[in-house]
Amino acid sequence: MVDGTAASSTSDPVAPTADRGAARVFISYRSSDGRDKATALARELGQRFGDAAVFLDKDDLRGGSVWRDEVVRAIGQKAALLLLL
Repeated sequence: MVDGTAASSTSDPVAPTADRGAARVFISYRSSDGRDKATALARELGQRFGDAAVFLDKDDLRGGSVWRDEVVRAIGQKAALLLLL
């Protein structure tokens, strides 16, 4: 949402869609030193677009899941991939 109104998916590439379970923004980071910044960015994007629209491994990968399959699935559903170096 921007100024209290929902963003249009045509004007905003990471705007939430009707499928709230799809990750629209995939955040990738270097775990040795980027986790805190990635987490802060995910929280801010989650507040703007909804938590379900943001994929961050430590929040979205569940125990027992095949992480590689989950990451490939999430990347395939993304509108944007953010790589933090």
